[in-house]
Amino acid sequence: MKTLADIDLSAFDFLDFGSSQGDSMKFAKEYLGGKRGLGIDFDRKKIEKAQRQGYDCLLGDITALELPDKCVDFVVISHVLEHLHTFESVTKTIASAVRVARHFVYIQGPWYDADEYLAGLGLKFYWSDWKIHRFHLASHHLVQILDSLGVQRRTIAGRGDVADTSHFAIHPITSPPEQHHYRPEHGYKSIFPFSRPVFKEIVCIAAKPDYEGYPSLLGRLPGLASLDALSDEQHPTGTLYTQADIIHDLNHLTGMLTERYLQSKADSEDSYAKFKAKEQDAKDLHQRLAAKEQDAKELHLRLTAKEQDAKDLYQQLEEKRADNQRLYEMVQELRGQIDSIKAESQTKLDESRRAFKGKEEDARRIYAMLQEKREDNQRLYDLLQEARAALSAMGREHRAELEAVRKRYRTRQEAKEAEAARMYERLQQRREDARQLTAVIQMLHARLEPSEAGSQSN
Repeated sequence: MKTLADIDLSAFDFLDFGSSQGDSMKFAKEYLGGKRGLGIDFDRKKIEKAQRQGYDCLLGDITALELPDKCVDFVVISHVLEHLHTFESVTKTIASAVRVARHFVYIQGPWYDADEYLAGLGLKFYWSDWKIHRFHLASHHLVQILDSLGVQRRTIAGRGDVADTSHFAIHPITSPPEQHHYRPEHGYKSIFPFSRPVFKEIVCIAAKPDYEGYPSLLGRLPGLASLDALSDEQHPTGTLYTQADIIHDLNHLTGMLTERYLQSKADSEDSYAKFKAKEQDAKDLHQRLAAKEQDAKELHLRLTAKEQDAKDLYQQLEEKRADNQRLYEMVQELRGQIDSIKAESQTKLDESRRAFKGKEEDARRIYAMLQEKREDNQRLYDLLQEARAALSAMGREHRAELEAVRKRYRTRQEAKEAEAARMYERLQQRREDARQLTAVIQMLHARLEPSEAGSQSN
């Protein structure tokens, strides 16, 4: 890697002390009128990265540079001096920059003037306790150094207004070190405006007496608030903050916190009253729910009793169904007997069959009616199954709906029972008709036997 001894400085119009990765060199070209700069830094990796981005950079110690006087137009020292260890090394670096610059030296860095002011308010900048910031460069240091170097044509200014404590750079003083932008986990901070100007950066332009472009240079730099313009008898240049400023802001903060406390107390009392009202409402609701729960238990008991009644009714219907089945089997058996008699007498009773064909049709109608009765019984069984399901669902429905279902079920059941009774009576009648038909057939058979015997004897 090249050193300063290998470089022709006449090819460069500015130097960047502590150039890092090249951002300050870009700034010098955009705002300070630089054309080609040479960066100097002690970090080899940062130099290599800046070189890959197209910047000219060399490895070197800015506190011990051997450079000819007035070899470049200006020198940039951006966010570097706070990393030096002592006031002497800072003074030496600034003196070296003033010596090699033909026109001016541009210095910028973090704002440390407000550290004591912020600490008195229980606050800090997040960079104030960074370990890599070993020297907290303030405006009074710059005044002292430039006075010692005889530099009177200068501007010391703040840049980046921090109007109140809501700014991301402001942390509570209890925030852990080595932090960046404020987040809620850094701790609570009250929000209030500062009574004195607070900035993010300090900027210093130290110009040579014969530099004619000094006014236009200041015009090209945006957002500068000159400390000379902010100075007065109470706050001379280099002393922007006094004990009275801290007391004023503390009094303001105390008044604001007291007002918030009183408001919070009133809100708490109102919330407590609302809570008590809600608590009473909850008790009333609990009592109503207890009453509803008791009603539900009573309804459950009634439904259980109804379910048992339905089970008993279902059992009775099952018995009726069994009786009907036995009756059907008897009818089937009777039909078989009738068919058997028909088969035995078919050859002999053709005329009798024709005479009693109507009776056979009656028997068939009886069988058809029995089939219908069986289907009716099956539908009745299905209705009973539906009634059981309806009774099971009644526990989830309103009491009035339960009574209505029960009435409809009772009416339907009574109708079905009446229909079953009528069917049973008709079945009994058909059975009696069948019995009489059997008797008639037997009588006819008895009459035919003597006739057959006489025929055989003839």
